[in-house]
Amino acid sequence: MGVPYSMDDLVDRANRLIESGKLLQAESVFQEVCSRWPNNVHALTGYARVAVLQMHWADALVRWRQLADVMPDNPQAWIGQGNALIALGELAKADAVFQEACSRWPDNVPVLTGCARAAVLQKHWTEALDRWQRMAVVAPDNPQPWIGQGNALIGLAEFERAEAVFQEACTHWPDNVHA
Repeated sequence: MGVPYSMDDLVDRANRLIESGKLLQAESVFQEVCSRWPNNVHALTGYARVAVLQMHWADALVRWRQLADVMPDNPQAWIGQGNALIALGELAKADAVFQEACSRWPDNVPVLTGCARAAVLQKHWTEALDRWQRMAVVAPDNPQPWIGQGNALIGLAEFERAEAVFQEACTHWPDNVHA
């Protein structure tokens, strides 16, 4: 075990507080860690997670941006920013964040999911369909992009194509209630 109140001890303590539902206390501990070690990725991630769990979206956005500044190659920082922007109703900004993330991590399924979701929420059905199709290439064993494609086709009023996609999904994933 390390020195009492070391950075790792404090991060562990804050994570245990989150697990026990003591979000305000966890936030306080993460705030202390981030002030003492402002470039600690684990502390910044935890601090952002607390804001998300509290649904304090403006704070979450700031914290995910801080993490992206410290570690720009961390896809979770970009996903967090995009999700916070969606929660704030800033759909075009969320889409821009997710598009940037997709260009950085074109094979990252959570990034691709966020990118497709941003298009869906804006009802940009053609773009959503393209994004779900790209995800299906990257994750062919994942039913989510097939379901997304079907829903985008419904949004485009292409019902026969949507039905064909859903039927194919049901064939591939007969036990998945969403397919």
